[in-house]
Amino acid sequence: MVWRIPIRFVDQAGNPASPNASNPSFAIPVMDVVFRYDPSEAMPLQAHEVSVIALVDTGADLNAGTKKLINAAGAPRMHDVTVHGATSGIASSRHVCQLLFPSAALQITTDIDTVPLRENGRCYDLIIGRLTLRLGKLVMDYPGNAFYWEVPKPNA
Repeated sequence: MVWRIPIRFVDQAGNPASPNASNPSFAIPVMDVVFRYDPSEAMPLQAHEVSVIALVDTGADLNAGTKKLINAAGAPRMHDVTVHGATSGIASSRHVCQLLFPSAALQITTDIDTVPLRENGRCYDLIIGRLTLRLGKLVMDYPGNAFYWEVPKPNA
């Protein structure tokens, strides 16, 4: 048994877009996520939560989000870090949070680093990188028009 989280596509302004394998720069893969922090990890919600779209980024080692998003959810700071990109590094802080995928009722507790996404013109507030994506299988089947992230359910 698995949880299956759908992936949809948006353009650079965040509007719905069609997947286009021949020109992927105009169709950004995203997932709908509720970003939250609750030390009890309780369901239903016992914490602040923010619904966002999250970039599905297999090139990112870690998860990253805007400072505004992290503050809105009250995600506690663990320590300072430097986030490295392709050409530079920026001072950041690491926080702990929960990512809730409402389409599958899946919640994952993970780390997230602060980065200036919206401030740099991005249409998303959160990047889901390999730290989280490695928990499942990412399917990007352009010919079959099937796009999802499949996460195995633990055996009961």
